[in-house]
Amino acid sequence: MENSAAAEAGLQPNDEILSINGKIVRKFDHISPMIVTNLGEEVMLEVKRKEEIIQVRLTPKIVETDDGLGN
Repeated sequence: MENSAAAEAGLQPNDEILSINGKIVRKFDHISPMIVTNLGEEVMLEVKRKEEIIQVRLTPKIVETDDGLGN
């Protein structure tokens, strides 16, 4: 997503988030709550990109988008 914290941190399509601040991500659904509780604070992601494990620093932020319905 353009202008997102993920894009600014350099996350790429098909990157797999393995952990957030050292806490293992067991399911995709666990990512959002782990990120939301750290809005505005830097978090460390362990990411699998192809066959390589990398560390990515990211500062979650709120991004407002237009849903086309005026919301």
